[in-house]
Amino acid sequence: MTERYKRQEMMQGWNQGILSKSKVIVIGAGTTGNEVIKNLALLGVGLLGIVDKDIVEEVNLSRCVLFRQEDVGKPKAEIAAKRAKEMNPYGKSIPIPFDVVHNFGCLEYKSYDCVILTVDNLAARMWVNRYCWLNRVPLINTGIDGWIGNVAMMVPPFRSCIECAWTNKEYRRLGEEHSCSRIGLSPHDNKIPMVVTSAAVVGGIAAQEATKILLGLEQGSSAHNTHWFDGRAGAFLSWQQGPRTDCAHHYFLTKKSRDILFETSLDDDVGNVKQRIRLSLHCSLVEIKHDKEIVYSIMCRSCGYRHAVTPCLIGNFRRSLCPKCSELEVVPDEYTEELKEEFTLRSLFIPPNHLLNVCIEKDGSTRNAWIVTKN
Repeated sequence: MTERYKRQEMMQGWNQGILSKSKVIVIGAGTTGNEVIKNLALLGVGLLGIVDKDIVEEVNLSRCVLFRQEDVGKPKAEIAAKRAKEMNPYGKSIPIPFDVVHNFGCLEYKSYDCVILTVDNLAARMWVNRYCWLNRVPLINTGIDGWIGNVAMMVPPFRSCIECAWTNKEYRRLGEEHSCSRIGLSPHDNKIPMVVTSAAVVGGIAAQEATKILLGLEQGSSAHNTHWFDGRAGAFLSWQQGPRTDCAHHYFLTKKSRDILFETSLDDDVGNVKQRIRLSLHCSLVEIKHDKEIVYSIMCRSCGYRHAVTPCLIGNFRRSLCPKCSELEVVPDEYTEELKEEFTLRSLFIPPNHLLNVCIEKDGSTRNAWIVTKN
């Protein structure tokens, strides 16, 4: 074993061998993500997955230890992975320049021992939270707002999830993006104040808590799972956030069956997949649904023009000028989670390693199951 980790190996309960075999995925390579990635690389975590679809901007350079002036315009995930490898050549870093909400299959999380969220996007927080819970993968959520920062640990199934701490305010904000007035427009750019010192504190706590989880030093449901600090006031609080019985996420899980019927290629037609299910289960009716809505047709709210379109996920839909009246009022007309038979799974933007819900009707009764998508 290299002398590199000698000092940390002196710590009680430390096992560098476990860390060197561990896999952690960091979602977000911005201000806090840089601090977390830097810490985990120096600690000797064996594999780091780094997810970010954005590019480096000059405004990042005062807050992101991994980025340089020459990196402006380059993918954040790739640059962060490169710098992590430079800091520790014994570890492996994988850049994942994807949209984590739409392009990263829910079963991908099973490949990791811990997930760390460093994004300020509510939709990303919600879906990553649900997928981690589904796969029973520990999740650490972080946030900063100027002088203030917080870190929360979720270890399913023993603790609360992200949505247990949400109020109606968070769901209203999510709903506004799909409202009649906002749908198809660019999301609100809600910039928040940030400073690297707050990110350093949050990133240090997050990496420390991740290390405890990886080494089996996490203390279970009785331990404090939420930390909050105010850097200006010099205040630091920790508490136990308990599960909420009416949590919307827990309801989401109760609707899901854990029966997996089979794996299917993304190049298969939805109609062929349905026929395969009918023949294997001798059922009369089959519906296959994504967990996100797909737009199949559009309409102009100004002149009433309607037209079928190449399908796209509603989260990626953007308004365009109406070809008939030239108004910027073209919005989704038909959009649904149901997958239409004439399309392939790939053409409906279903990611690989994802679960699709199947509703099966047989002998007057219905049940739900899953199929798994593969490249």
